Amino acid sequence: MDSDQVLQLIESHLITPLNDNERDLFRGIWEHKSYQEIHRNYFGDRCQVRHLSSNIAGGLWRKLRPLLGEDVSKGTLHGAVARAQLSLRSLDSGELDSGELDSGFISIFGTQTQLRHRDWGISPDVAEFCGREAVLQQFEQRLRVEGCQLLSICGEAGVGKTWLAKQLALKLADQYGAVVWRSLRARPPLPLNALLSDLMGGLSQREVDGPVSITDFVNFLMDCPSLVVLDQFETVLQGNVHDGRYLVNYQAYGELLTQLGQRRHQSCILLVSREKPREVAGVAAGHLVCNLDLLGLEALEVEELLNLPRQPARSAGWGQLTQRYGGNPAALRAAASLIQELYMGNVELFLAEYQQLPEEVRDSQRDQFDRLSGLEQSLLVQLSQMPFALLTPAILKTIELAEPLVERQEAQRSLLRRSLLRSCPSQQPGAYRITALMRHYICQDIICQDILGRPS
Repeated sequence: MDSDQVLQLIESHLITPLNDNERDLFRGIWEHKSYQEIHRNYFGDRCQVRHLSSNIAGGLWRKLRPLLGEDVSKGTLHGAVARAQLSLRSLDSGELDSGELDSGFISIFGTQTQLRHRDWGISPDVAEFCGREAVLQQFEQRLRVEGCQLLSICGEAGVGKTWLAKQLALKLADQYGAVVWRSLRARPPLPLNALLSDLMGGLSQREVDGPVSITDFVNFLMDCPSLVVLDQFETVLQGNVHDGRYLVNYQAYGELLTQLGQRRHQSCILLVSREKPREVAGVAAGHLVCNLDLLGLEALEVEELLNLPRQPARSAGWGQLTQRYGGNPAALRAAASLIQELYMGNVELFLAEYQQLPEEVRDSQRDQFDRLSGLEQSLLVQLSQMPFALLTPAILKTIELAEPLVERQEAQRSLLRRSLLRSCPSQQPGAYRITALMRHYICQDIICQDILGRPS
């Protein structure tokens, strides 16, 4: 079916009709064009590319989501429409009988689409997702073509790990018979046997009686191609130590990761975590297990994220803010809100007057700092005073601490796993420095409070 035929089908079932801009955008996406090509072919002087990719696209996704029954994005539109057409045919015209439905396959748009189960849990709505295109393409290739079975997406609080994982999962969903998303943020987190029973029930859509072993779960993944997303995995890792151990009675989570990475299966597990598990850190060089250390956004991505007008004078100020906050999307959104509310949109005045972190950003940095061991905290406090990146030997020699060298080495490795030290190859290969937000937090809330003699 061409784009106009698909549009006619879609609009015959929509409650709120599409406008002309949304129709033109739909046509271009259906024809696999980039936003730049769509703008050039359909829009011309009507709007700018960022308005097209943010505002018009956001409106289109919001209208399509109730009809298609799932979050939609540029990369997932074809699969979502195919799955929805199957449902619409069965419900509206009776073209599918029960035998066809049980078989699990039907020809749609000239392809074979499998009936699928999707349980997105409490995953976020990513209709307004922007940027990260190169990262998405790279890891879609790793999972689709190279056969990665276990992918961890790690990074500091607010950097966009969960949003990226949802967007990647939406792109990959058509490859798997079942998708299940679970967050481990419950206090206390689920024991592994309870989590595996929940996952098995969600993936198979059947009630699971009795405990499920790691072997049972991996065997299921071998037989039934599935995509499982485990968000906030750091919840099962122990705080205030720097050896990466698990909480007491949660060590089985480590064995699960080992089995998922070593045994061949047809499924994929996405881990989303502020802290990289040791099982991933130790084997992430192979094809079956890979890791993504997610960094902040670049200046142009920030402009798209915040829907900023491209005025050179304003771009300079926002560029400074992006550098101050390390491109962290959550911190930049919080700052943008303050700039609008308190400074009438004047980013330069904000930069000059507002030296502390926004409250919610400060809280997230405090949570990360409080999870560190005493040695890690001491390392970060001293590193926060260094104006440049340091090589590992320089870090370990410069920091004046009484602990043995091997302990300082383990603490540095732990800070890397926790996404609080960053490699700086552009400055010097093998050099590291503290993340921008943690440096800001320590300087403003730890060191200043100590000098003033007040608790942080």
